[in-house]
Amino acid sequence: MGASVHLGGPEGRHAAVVRRLGVGDELDVVDGLGL
Repeated sequence: MGASVHLGGPEGRHAAVVRRLGVGDELDVVDGLGL
């Protein structure tokens, strides 16, 4: 998650998550974070 810190925004974190886990797992991650 440290790689997304420099982006300083929820969109940046979201993009980092999508790139790491993939679009398919995106929904699971967002739901888990409560976003």
